[in-house]
Amino acid sequence: IGTTEKVRSAKVAYDITLDRPITLPMGSLIASANKIGNGFEVKDCIAGPNRSRGILVKSSDGIISGNYLYDNWGMAIRAAPEYAWLEAGSGNNLVITGNTIVGSHDVAIAVYAKGG
Repeated sequence: IGTTEKVRSAKVAYDITLDRPITLPMGSLIASANKIGNGFEVKDCIAGPNRSRGILVKSSDGIISGNYLYDNWGMAIRAAPEYAWLEAGSGNNLVITGNTIVGSHDVAIAVYAKGG
């Protein structure tokens, strides 16, 4: 991989070299698929009360089960990238089962990936 240098808005920036040309619109994000927590498990946890989301997922091949989520002001479980925050990752192959969600002030479970 290429060189690194310090920039004002991030601690480290990377120059990368791709093995083929690609076309990306201005502002596109690139994330390393092996550095975003794939293969995770969130089991038997309690989340709440919370001013935002209870569980936020941006990775793949994961299990979210047996959790108790209560009084979350945002979505109780959200599996989606957040491009506005420069947080990449879009989950695939997720198992979300057996969770108890009480008093969510937004949708209980949201799984989506809109283009950034």
